[in-house]
Amino acid sequence: MYHGLTPTATRRLAYEFADQNHLKVPDSWKANKLAGKDWFTGFLTRQPELCIRTPENTSLARISSFNKSTVGIFQAKLEEILKRQEFTGSDIFNLDETGVTTVQKTQKVVATKGQHQVGKVVSRERGELVTQVGIIRANGRNSSSSSLGVSKKKI
Repeated sequence: MYHGLTPTATRRLAYEFADQNHLKVPDSWKANKLAGKDWFTGFLTRQPELCIRTPENTSLARISSFNKSTVGIFQAKLEEILKRQEFTGSDIFNLDETGVTTVQKTQKVVATKGQHQVGKVVSRERGELVTQVGIIRANGRNSSSSSLGVSKKKI
């Protein structure tokens, strides 16, 4: 997960598999050390559960912090707090953020059809990151959205 194969990497893997198993392959495969584009098109046709998707950029920090044990700990603490306090729907807020970078664009990868989300690990050290946040209350009333960005000092 988060390290999908690009079409070129899939073609290279197919060539290496055929080569290691001493299978007969076209000369162009040997010259390029990867399977042809026509093989890849046929492969996707024979594997209807696969398709080409553009993955979402997912930071290593997000991958390592969102797991079953950390979510379980959070839910247990939240339940304890909700039992102690008497909150109403207007006292509970949900803030959702999204980051938009100005530089990176990922390559498409082979993924299972119908998959709603495909991730790929990227570095967040390149480009400007603008964070967009939206805030809503548990009772359905929303607050205004905000954009946070980085500015450069003029010299």
